[in-house]
Amino acid sequence: MPRYFFHEQGAARRADEERTELHDLESARIAALKLLARIVADDPDEFWANKEWKLIVEDETRLTLFELLIIATESAAGSSARRV
Repeated sequence: MPRYFFHEQGAARRADEERTELHDLESARIAALKLLARIVADDPDEFWANKEWKLIVEDETRLTLFELLIIATESAAGSSARRV
């Protein structure tokens, strides 16, 4: 069964050294999306402080297969509403 690495990159990069066994690339895509959502949900303050979070997925040979990126941007209205 193929193994995948899931590296987090928020304020700092956290390398995955454990590898995760999954059936195929589609399974890795689903797992990556769920993991990124869980990471952001578990630490929303860090996400909003950094405003960007990336999950890099590699295969067993350390070839990057894909990246997921979440970016937050604030409009002028959103920025002024926080100052009130």
